Amino acid sequence: APLVGPRPRLVDTTRGRVDPLRAISDRVPTAVGSLADVLSMCDAVENAALEETTPGCVVAALQGARHISAEIAARYRDLARRQLLVGLTGPGLGRAPQPGVLGPLTPDTAPDDTFAVAVIAAGHAVAVIATAIDGPGRPGTGDYRWCITTDRTVVAEIARSIIVDLAPR
Repeated sequence: APLVGPRPRLVDTTRGRVDPLRAISDRVPTAVGSLADVLSMCDAVENAALEETTPGCVVAALQGARHISAEIAARYRDLARRQLLVGLTGPGLGRAPQPGVLGPLTPDTAPDDTFAVAVIAAGHAVAVIATAIDGPGRPGTGDYRWCITTDRTVVAEIARSIIVDLAPR
C-alpha cells in the first residue's frame, strides 16, 4: 500500500565520511560490461524495490536528465509512493523531477562518468555502480567498469554520496 504520513526531511550527512561515487567505484571489485548490461541491472534493482515490503531509501545518480525515460519516470513516481526517501541527482534535473522524488541540490554540475542506484532499508541493501571506461586505447568503447553489491557498508556509502546532493523539500 502507498505510504502515508510524514517523510524524512533531512538526512544527516555528517555521520561518517562521504566519498564521491568515482572514489567508491575505484575501490570496489568490478567487472567490465556494456552499458546495456549495467542498465539492465539498475532496472532490476529499482523494480525489486517496488516489491519490497519494508520501506527504505532509493536513490540514483544519473549522468543527465536525458537519461530519464518515461518508464524510469513512472518507476520513480511509484517508488516515491512506497519508499521513505526517493531521490535522483544529475545535471539538468529539477529539484523535484517527479512527484515525491527529490532532485539535485546542484543541477548545474557537469556530468560525471560514474552513475549509481542504491536501495537500502532495515532488512536489505543493494546497489549498482558503474564508471565509463575511457583512456588510451579505449576511447568511446561504450564499456563500463561496474559492480552490483549487497555489502551494506558499500551500499550505504553509495547512498550517502548521492544523498548529499539531494535538494531539501
